Amino acid sequence: MTTAWRPSGWKLKSGGAVLPEERLPAIQTVIVSLQHVIAMFGGTVLAPILMGFEPNTVLLFSGVGTLIFFVAVGGHVPSFLGSSFSFIAVVIAATAYGGAGANPNAGIALGGIMAAGALYTLIGIIVVLVGHAWVEKLMPPVVTGAVVAVIGLNLAPVAIKGVTGGTFDVAIAAITVAVIGGIWVFARGFWQKIPILIGAAFSYLLCWVLSNGLGFGAPIDFSRLADAAWLGAPNFSTPVFDVKAMSVVAPVAIVLVAENLGHIKALGALTGRNLDSYLGRAFIGDGIATMVAAAGGGAGVTTYAENIGVMGMTKIYSTLVFVVAATFAILLGFSPKFGALILTIPGSVIGGLSIVLFGLIAATAGRIWVENNVDFSKASNLIAVGVSLIAGAGNLTLNFHGFSVGGISTAALAAIILHQVLRDRSDAEIPEEHADNWTTHSELARASAHAMAEEAAASIVHEIRQPLAAMIANANASVRWLQRTPPDLGEARAALTNIIAVGHQTGEVIEAIQGIFKRKDQQRIALDVNKLVLAVLKALGRELQGHQISVQSELSDGLPPVVADRVQLQQVIVNLIMNAIEAMSSVVDRARILRIKSELHESGGVLVSVEDSGPGIDPNDIERIFKAFFTTKARGTGMGLAICRSIIEAHHGRLWASRGIDHGSVFRFVLPKGAPAAG
Repeated sequence: MTTAWRPSGWKLKSGGAVLPEERLPAIQTVIVSLQHVIAMFGGTVLAPILMGFEPNTVLLFSGVGTLIFFVAVGGHVPSFLGSSFSFIAVVIAATAYGGAGANPNAGIALGGIMAAGALYTLIGIIVVLVGHAWVEKLMPPVVTGAVVAVIGLNLAPVAIKGVTGGTFDVAIAAITVAVIGGIWVFARGFWQKIPILIGAAFSYLLCWVLSNGLGFGAPIDFSRLADAAWLGAPNFSTPVFDVKAMSVVAPVAIVLVAENLGHIKALGALTGRNLDSYLGRAFIGDGIATMVAAAGGGAGVTTYAENIGVMGMTKIYSTLVFVVAATFAILLGFSPKFGALILTIPGSVIGGLSIVLFGLIAATAGRIWVENNVDFSKASNLIAVGVSLIAGAGNLTLNFHGFSVGGISTAALAAIILHQVLRDRSDAEIPEEHADNWTTHSELARASAHAMAEEAAASIVHEIRQPLAAMIANANASVRWLQRTPPDLGEARAALTNIIAVGHQTGEVIEAIQGIFKRKDQQRIALDVNKLVLAVLKALGRELQGHQISVQSELSDGLPPVVADRVQLQQVIVNLIMNAIEAMSSVVDRARILRIKSELHESGGVLVSVEDSGPGIDPNDIERIFKAFFTTKARGTGMGLAICRSIIEAHHGRLWASRGIDHGSVFRFVLPKGAPAAG
């Protein structure tokens, strides 16, 4: 993955996960982009309304800010910029806003927001100049996961507020959630990628029919929509620089750093990439976008959380989608008609959308913790996360002489401080006797692999040494008989005959060793391949993290069980992953990505693929690598893949390899459904 400051082109892809440098077909790109515009209504409609800002103006600068961010990160980090909810409390405090209509002191708030953007940009510049290690140390995965969770939980009251008007509102919100969930889980193809758009449109129309048509709820008011013009400039404002207001609003930059770091970590977990190298540039992009927005009347912006939720749902991370979405936002910002239409969306529909999206944000924290092997057996981690979650969910606000620290800020600070104070001081480890055997780490996997290799080597040496010695002795005798004058052809012939006989015996010995590797006395049981893969990934988590390898797993649901020996199948998966890790150890010019996929094979069995982004396999070696004693590694034994293939074949399956599409290698094995228990 390049680190250039300019964006590059996008490669067309029509199915599966769409990575940042890839794109969907044009029409699909437009539809997915519109879905993102709708998903960010919380920031472009709800947040400005709560602060007394003009939604059309905020929408316009969200689009402008997104393009600024895109340029800052070189088009490599997918994100939409929207109004940060962290600004709401401080803007209200700085302007004494009453909560209804336009904010009469919006200029003062804009001055404070511009100061926050300047501080945010300065932090980004420092990160670019000195590196992001200090940010990582200050906010490791346990902390960033907590901040991500807090963002979702802190927004929960905002989502619930829209569905508390009565039974009708609750029903509409519930239907919105159900439609989104149903589309996401049961739809296929492109429909599965736009559940938010479908859910919003369906619920809006249903609410209109039930309320305006049948009178079950408060009717949707279209009066402002009819009066609004199709085209027109939004209401721009200029900042007023008040020192007191700036002192209240500017510290929000610290929260924006935590938010953005959490978002980058969440995106890294979703895309399976390490995006840490873009942290400084992401901070700079957000900071400049915030200052530009404040200069014209927009709210402070940050990488928008709801859009991350949409990406997690659709697995579409193409940065082109956000360029198109930003363009739509800018164009719609100049349409008063659109702004009026947005204001007609019932609160119950927005509430249902928010419940899903905010929930996905909170749940993404779990993925960050899992992907980074955060150890919650440590009391230090439990306390840091637990306290921050409660502080954020309860919106704990601290006041210091007119300066207010809101819920997200309080929670982020609590997580950072508690982790720094308590780290490495926990003695509350899980007793070893209670630990599951497959929750061990990569050291055990390596030790097992080494022990297996040593055992194999010892068996081979022991079994083959004697026949080799006999063959050498007979060959020496043949030479001596032939060197006689005259040569004793009879004795030489007899010695050579013995060599042939011993050679046959050696072949039988090798076949016997192969039988040992196949282990015909296997303990076979019905296994869930997905659970086995996840267990291996957990065990090798530290190894993968230590080599800065991102894991992308696409494990299909509803796969049939396979009948196999658990230990042997684990041995195969471990070997393939360890080979991938070793293959990627020399990669420095692109991301190190391990993709593991399970799916239903056309035969009815289960197909598992392990793909790496390493240098790939020489086409001439594709089949040779499975031969015993053949190796492409400087220190390899040439036994690992041979043993893996023998195990899979003993289970009546097949193991093969191929080159990756762009680079790297792909190893695949298929196991039949309900394989026979006998070898």
